[in-house]
Amino acid sequence: MYDPFFSWHLDIPIVIGLLAGECIYVFLVRRLWRKVGHYNMPSAWAWSIGIAVIFIALESPLDTIAEQRLLSAHMVQHELLLTTPPWPLSTACRSRDASGVQTAPA
Repeated sequence: MYDPFFSWHLDIPIVIGLLAGECIYVFLVRRLWRKVGHYNMPSAWAWSIGIAVIFIALESPLDTIAEQRLLSAHMVQHELLLTTPPWPLSTACRSRDASGVQTAPA
C-alpha cells in the first residue's frame, strides 16, 4: 500500500544541485581557512543546516503530500524555503578576518 506520509523521493537534479552547492562551499571555505589560519565551524554548520532545510522542503514526504493532496502542505514548503534557509546561508557567507571581527565589504 502506498503511503504518502513515508514516501521520500529523490529528484536527481535537486540532489545534484544541493550536493554541488555543499561541495563548492566546503572547497572554498577550506581554502579560506587555510589562508587565514582561523576555523569558523559555526558558519560551516549554518551552511549545512540551510542546505538540509532546503532538502527537507523539496524531497521529504511533505513534497509528496503537497503535490497530491494538500495545498496547505505546499504553502508550508514555501514557508520553509522563504523563512528558514536564508538566515543560516547568509550567516555562513559573511566574511570575517582571522580575529573574528567582521570586515566591511570592499
